[in-house]
Amino acid sequence: MNRESYKQQQRQAIRAVANRETTASVVPFCSDFRADPRRCLTIIQFLPPALATRIHQEIILPLSRFESWHHFYDLEEMHITLQPIRKIADPPAFNDSDIEGVKRHLGPHFAQFPAIQFDLEGVVVFPTSCAISALCGPELQALLETGNALLQKIGIPNDKSYADQAAVFGNITFCRFSKPPGPAFQSFCSELAQRQLGQFCVNQVSLVDCNAVCAQESRRIHAQFRLAEN
Repeated sequence: MNRESYKQQQRQAIRAVANRETTASVVPFCSDFRADPRRCLTIIQFLPPALATRIHQEIILPLSRFESWHHFYDLEEMHITLQPIRKIADPPAFNDSDIEGVKRHLGPHFAQFPAIQFDLEGVVVFPTSCAISALCGPELQALLETGNALLQKIGIPNDKSYADQAAVFGNITFCRFSKPPGPAFQSFCSELAQRQLGQFCVNQVSLVDCNAVCAQESRRIHAQFRLAEN
């Protein structure tokens, strides 16, 4: 399947999640995400400062004027997820031994895959969050399928559920809702749905355990893995 055909499938999967037509994993509402004790284990890439700053200025600041009570990500917390491992829970569904196992086995795995180029295609409102959709070709699917098989083999299976197992998409979450957003907020998000933010290359990822918003004061970065050069 070529890149454009795969991206069209990703768009369909994104619409399904936004319209609550799937059983994909979502993070529940929370009144204080920064203090949330639930933790996940995941592999992510933090955004380059220039891209994070642009999202903050063009999207977060205008939206926060509508409903400031939601959790809006700080510049240093914005990221894209490449490989979920264990979804958020309290107590966590992983331990230090699991973290060491992931470090040993997933580093060589990521080194075999080329860097992934994402197209950032505008704002989407999910059931409990707001994000920028990040689309790519089937290389993300290949990376995730191989990673999931490896995690299963070492006894640390990925427990996240997906909207479409055949068209996994990326997204950059920048807001998590404390309660359902109102019509003015959602209307402005609709205006931002076609906002093009260019491309973003994922080439070096971090293994982290953190809460749902990757809060700086409580997250732990355990390792970094570099993807192969294109």
